[in-house]
Amino acid sequence: MVAPVLHSGESETWAPGGATFVTHGPWVGSLLFTGLRGQSLYRLVLDPKEPRKVVSFERLFVRQFGRLRDVAEGPDGAIYLLTSNRDGRGRPGPDDDRVLRISFK
Repeated sequence: MVAPVLHSGESETWAPGGATFVTHGPWVGSLLFTGLRGQSLYRLVLDPKEPRKVVSFERLFVRQFGRLRDVAEGPDGAIYLLTSNRDGRGRPGPDDDRVLRISFK
């Protein structure tokens, strides 16, 4: 068995949803994944020469949009997020659920 390069730990869980590797823009090479319970977008950068070595890890949009179900990179280079707040576990706002577009300047 191979140990994971990263895990959510004992005190919290990410409950990951969708994931994608970024191929364009400033985050090229990053692995992005969404967190349902973690209510965040996570960005993981691995060392290209040692892919089991984590270079950086960050948590983005913490609790800003609720439960995040999926992430995808569009042909325009933008990152698209899908919320999942109307599944009985989130706290839906009046405009949930939605697709969010993140673009880089």
